[in-house]
Amino acid sequence: MSLFMQKQAVEKVSSVKKNRKSRKRDRKAFGNPMQHVCRIEPLEKREYLAADPISVGVVYTEQYQEDLGDRFYVAWVGGEESTTLDSITINLDKNGNGQLDEGEAFFDVSQGGLGSYASVPFTLVDKTSDIGYSYEVEDGGMILKISFTNFHAGDHFVFQIDLDEYQGNSSSGIDNSQVEGGEMGGSLVNEIGGSIV
Repeated sequence: MSLFMQKQAVEKVSSVKKNRKSRKRDRKAFGNPMQHVCRIEPLEKREYLAADPISVGVVYTEQYQEDLGDRFYVAWVGGEESTTLDSITINLDKNGNGQLDEGEAFFDVSQGGLGSYASVPFTLVDKTSDIGYSYEVEDGGMILKISFTNFHAGDHFVFQIDLDEYQGNSSSGIDNSQVEGGEMGGSLVNEIGGSIV
């Protein structure tokens, strides 16, 4: 056996002896490693913090009579007893680019601007008696913001306003006066604001 191999063998035996001594010291310090002590730690008290979810719904219907406009039904349920709906924003900008594109709907609230046939401004149809409201909308715009007071769960708010569909650079140059429900797909009811009094 060469001198180098003898040296490696001696180092290996020495290393094994050191490891055995180290393990014996560990056993004395920490007890038998084969003996396992199970300890149970008490957990903190569990408090479930689930809230009653809020569901807001806005339903749109085309009335097919241009001088009546189109009807929206707003209602909501859920939340704590003192929760109120403070505002909603209806955004007709389907692709979110901030401009009116072909096939998108817009609010036709006054004569002389965009739109075809009759225009119908924001008109209240029905509401729960305590609800107060104000709104912001521009003729030819795609955003309608309604602010509420005293709009509680189970209440309802119904209004009319005219929607037309932008036809872009169509050969007729006339916008579509009827916006069916399927054409509202991609429009958003967003920026729903509420509060707990």
